[in-house]
Amino acid sequence: MESDGSKTFSLTLSPTMVIGGLLATISALGSGGYYGVTLYNRAMTAIESVEAFEQYNDSDLKTRINTLEIELKAAKERQLATADALIRISENLTNAVALARESQSTAKSAVVSAESVNREVQTRLDAIKKEVDSTVAQLRNEMAGLKRATTNPLGR
Repeated sequence: MESDGSKTFSLTLSPTMVIGGLLATISALGSGGYYGVTLYNRAMTAIESVEAFEQYNDSDLKTRINTLEIELKAAKERQLATADALIRISENLTNAVALARESQSTAKSAVVSAESVNREVQTRLDAIKKEVDSTVAQLRNEMAGLKRATTNPLGR
């Protein structure tokens, strides 16, 4: 009799079990191998396609960017020059407006002054004309008196 503590284990494999185990192992190894080969082929295809591409060349892009930066700087300089010119034109315009107002007020005062001088001259001319008219009237009276005095009343 055998005791409960010393049981022995006996592994007896039947040929069906051995074939089943071999088939399971072969299928597991085969599917792993298939996956490995497929993965390798995909990796090689990806590597070949990457190697087939040309190297990325951004020199044309860098040249274009540099050209655009230069054009932008030139445009900014032109804009600043235009702004300076506008400021100078604005200052000149302000000066011209001030001179025009000053000229207008000077012209108005000249017109007023000319009118007053004209009135004064006209008044003096009127006074001189009256004086000349009175002198002419006196001379005519004196001439008439002389004419009467020099003519013989009997000789008529």
